Amino acid sequence: MTRTRRRWFQLGLGPLFGVMALLAVFVAYHANWIRQRHEVLTRCDVAKYSWTEFDAPIKAPQLLWLFGEQGYADIWVRFESDHPRSTNGDEEAELRRVRALFPEAQRILPSVSPGMPPLPDPD
Repeated sequence: MTRTRRRWFQLGLGPLFGVMALLAVFVAYHANWIRQRHEVLTRCDVAKYSWTEFDAPIKAPQLLWLFGEQGYADIWVRFESDHPRSTNGDEEAELRRVRALFPEAQRILPSVSPGMPPLPDPD
């Protein structure tokens, strides 16, 4: 009886480049999402913890945690406006953009007071 030699799994260069390209697209998509989130965070006041559960940190959405991103419970978006309760179309569009970038946030609220201090961290 002749024993056949076991062949190791072989992968050609074409499929290897294809897998690497898919991995690069995955990383680029998430890196761009993180860049946009950090860009928004420079203009917003943020609470990292929920008001009701200080001991439970909010987790970042999807696989952003793989890249070291943290989640946020509450986000106050600052707007330069004279009327504290009115928002115009541009501000509504910005709030929708922030909601899309931070799906884990429980509250995303407009804040028109330019001197609003950031929330203290409960650490």
